[in-house]
Parts: sequence; structure tokens; C-alpha cells
Amino acid sequence: RSSLDIAVEMDEIGGYLNAYTSREATCFYARTLSEHMPKALDILCDMVRNPRLDEEDIELEKGIIKEEIAMYEDDPEDLCTDTFYEKVWKGSMLGSNILGSIKTVESVTKQTLTAHMDKFYVPERTVISISGNFDEKAAVEICKNYFSDKENTGFALNPICTDFHHDIVPIKKDFSQSQLILGFEGVASGTKHREPALLISSILGGTPSSRLFQQIRENLGLVYSIDTSCVSYLKSGIFTVCMG
Repeated sequence: RSSLDIAVEMDEIGGYLNAYTSREATCFYARTLSEHMPKALDILCDMVRNPRLDEEDIELEKGIIKEEIAMYEDDPEDLCTDTFYEKVWKGSMLGSNILGSIKTVESVTKQTLTAHMDKFYVPERTVISISGNFDEKAAVEICKNYFSDKENTGFALNPICTDFHHDIVPIKKDFSQSQLILGFEGVASGTKHREPALLISSILGGTPSSRLFQQIRENLGLVYSIDTSCVSYLKSGIFTVCMG
């Protein structure tokens, strides 16, 4: 399937297809009506298992990603967030910018992408998650059709452990608004403290009725936006208060 084929086939069933990369995972996902699940799942599995990785398409996408990097560097919130992660997890892959740099993007080739997928897109590092009112037997058969010949490689998941580094980092740039992040060491996923930390985050700055939003924005009018977040990774976590 070409990129146009994928777009047309998903539009024909009124589905939604996208992907995202976090600091520990890459996720490809689709959303559609229950009766169209087999079609959407087939497209999704085909994309992951049999990507064309055409050289011309790769060069085109590299240009788009470089534009995205430039866009984020012109956004005070994104620039502040990326710098924050880079400093608190200095020297760790968790501190790296997800988008990469112009230099790393330009170095990508079909060969490097194929090598990456061969190394990381293996059964012991893969989760297929399906929810909703769907035919389980049909879903399993589609997954088997695409992945049953894949074997474990022994490259088991090894969560990244990080040290939290304290720092104060000012960034001078010609923005009309200033962005500020106060960050603290958080909790890892799977620990008993994660749910309480999420609850505290919601109470402090998770909604328009939260404490910080009501006091600092509504009562004092000092900010346009303020929120808190509790982000958990396999072995690390961050708790932040962000305001603009």
C-alpha cells in the first residue's frame, strides 16, 4: 500500500489512523467502528510488518520532520519542556529530544530504518492492544497472519534507570510570552505511589477547577495557562508544574 492507499482505505471506513513516539515506546494506532475493525487492523499490521520505506518517501518525510523541529524551537512551551528533560535526565536516553536534531534526521536512510525495526520490532518488545466491541477470533487471526513467523530474539526490554539532576536553566529568546517549568522527581509506573501522584496532580493543576488554576490564573490573573503533570516511565518519573 502507498501512503495514498492507506489514507483512502481508512477514509472509506471512516477510521482514524495515527502514530506517536514517547520516550520509551513507539505506538501505531487506529480507531474505527466495530464492524470495520478487521480492515483497520489489517492496514495497521501491514504498515508495521511490511513498510515500503521508499527512498523518495523517506527524503520527503525528513523534510517534514525538520520543519517540525523548527516549529517546536519557535514555541516557548515545547522549548522549555525539551530543555527541562535534557537537564534533569542529563546523560540518559530519557533526556534526549524525541524529534532528534537536524543532524540525526539527515542521517536517516532506508538501511538505518530497516536495521532499527529488525532490532526493536521483535515479539518480546511488542504489545498489541485492542479494546471495544470486536470479534476477538478475527482479530487474533489477523495478528497471527502478520506476526506468527516472528521469533523472539533474546533482546528483552531493559528499562532505563536515571538519576535526577537539579538545575536552573534560563533560556533567552524573543518570545512574547515566558514559559516556566518547576519539576520534581516523580514515581515510576507500576508502583503503589502512581495513583496517589496522579490524584495530587489532578487536584493541583489537572482541570480548570484545580487549586493552581483557580488561584494563579482566575484569582490573581498572573498566567494564561497553568497545569501539572505526573509522567511515569518504567523505572523513573517526573512531576511538573508548567505555566505560561
